[in-house]
Amino acid sequence: MRELPSGSPAVLLTLHSLAKHASDVLTDNIRLQQSPQAGLDLIKLLAQMLLLVEFQFLPDALSTTGSVVLGCQSRDVQLSACNSIHEVLMTSDDYTRKVKCAQWYQHLAAACARPSMPVSLTGAEELGDLLLTDSPLP
Repeated sequence: MRELPSGSPAVLLTLHSLAKHASDVLTDNIRLQQSPQAGLDLIKLLAQMLLLVEFQFLPDALSTTGSVVLGCQSRDVQLSACNSIHEVLMTSDDYTRKVKCAQWYQHLAAACARPSMPVSLTGAEELGDLLLTDSPLP
C-alpha cells in the first residue's frame, strides 16, 4: 500500500474487501466454531491496515473495523478481536494516528464489554457516532 499514490481508491477497496470477508467468517456460526482463529487473523490484518492507510481514510477504516468487531456473533470473539487490535495499535510509532486510534479503541472496547448491549450492526452505527469525538466515555 505504501507504493500506491496518495488517495488511491485501491486502499479503500482492499480495506472493504477484507472487512467483508472478516465479517462473513465471524458471523457464520459453523465456520466460527470450527476455526475462530481465522476470523481473528483477519481482524488483526484490518488492525494493521489502520496503521498503513492514508490519514484521510482513517475515519472510514476505523468505522469499518469497528463494524466488523461489533458484528461478531460471540462476545468472546469480540473481546479476543479487541485484544488483537490492542496488540497491533500499541506497536504504532505514529503518534498523531495513535491518538485517534486509541480514542476509537476505547469506545470499541467499552461497547464490547457492555453485557447488556445486544450484538448488532446497530451498535456499530452507534460506534460510528462516537468515532473520533473528544467526548469522554459514558
